[in-house]
Amino acid sequence: MKKLYLTPFVLLFTLSSFAQVTVTFSVDMTGVMLSGNGVYVAGDFQSWSPGVSAYELKDEDGDQVFRVTVDVTPVNGALTFKYVNDSMWGNNETFGSESGDCIVEDVDGNKNRFVEIPAGTTSVELATWLYNSCTESSITSSTRDLPAVSALKVAPNPFTDVAVLTFDNPSNDVLDLRVSNAMGQVVYVENGLRRNTVELNRGDLASGVYFATLINSTGLVATERLLIQ
Repeated sequence: MKKLYLTPFVLLFTLSSFAQVTVTFSVDMTGVMLSGNGVYVAGDFQSWSPGVSAYELKDEDGDQVFRVTVDVTPVNGALTFKYVNDSMWGNNETFGSESGDCIVEDVDGNKNRFVEIPAGTTSVELATWLYNSCTESSITSSTRDLPAVSALKVAPNPFTDVAVLTFDNPSNDVLDLRVSNAMGQVVYVENGLRRNTVELNRGDLASGVYFATLINSTGLVATERLLIQ
């Protein structure tokens, strides 16, 4: 297993070269009292502005899942965002004591959703989460392409020296592993995996929050948060 640490020049190039990606956002509002002013997504890719019409999610088929597809430019290779049950701040996701895999906490203590977007991705449909939660909706979207790679797990997590990543790979896809820090900077790469278990050595990585992402040949991904103590 080889580690790849990016030089400042390569890292600068990587962080500045992300192109637009067509992203479908969706959130399950079942059991949530709707504000009447719309459901929106706001994030770092659009200056954290709720109430922008282009980012309003609609429930076209009455299944309580609200969706919108927009072109966005990932910031440092990731999307940081939250859903807003209104056209202004105040009735938005806060996550309370929730600490699921889809959440990252910023320097001010705010919890936001965080999804890494691998370089080269042109379109992606995000998981449908329950509003204000990292629990995925049980409502199946007929338009969503589920990744062949799924159920990515890490044990132990948090870990100190070594963690084992396990995942389902029923199609025996060739996979690439990327580990990035909370800023979206790639700190570890392993390509050409054909197994369903990977041993991840901490090496020189500092304590903190990281994200392990598996990518197959079509760009479909599975992501899991790592905590290094």
